[in-house]
Amino acid sequence: MRLKQDLPYTRTLLVISILLLAVVAAVMLLVMYGG
Repeated sequence: MRLKQDLPYTRTLLVISILLLAVVAAVMLLVMYGG
């Protein structure tokens, strides 16, 4: 059972992906409003 060892890694990946999505959404909003 390696689940307990993999949990922090998957949680970190989830946080990173959410941050990336937030950055992409912010950039798209800036481009839409700026353009």
